Amino acid sequence: MTAEFERKDFVVSVVEIDGFSRLLSSDDRAVINSAVAPLRVLDRIEIGCNGPNEAIIHILGGFKDVEGKMMRQLVPFVWGRAGLRGTGRSEFPQMELSPNLR
Repeated sequence: MTAEFERKDFVVSVVEIDGFSRLLSSDDRAVINSAVAPLRVLDRIEIGCNGPNEAIIHILGGFKDVEGKMMRQLVPFVWGRAGLRGTGRSEFPQMELSPNLR
């Protein structure tokens, strides 16, 4: 499982995702790009197991000050044979703020 993203001119976008015999479609690319573009910073990508046929991918961006607390910007999503979806009950990936430490 590999996932590659890049940042150009303060816009983060997906380059390629490879795994589970599933190709990155143009619709997948558009959904992912709309979720990750606002990150403005690309810190790292984390890939973890989400069962036997899925991976959970976290694209981590920079930090944002929210009422004096530094919150990490991130976009998590699930990638597998069945397709692309957000985490939890979300149909599509969305940017989140997390209290993760640096």
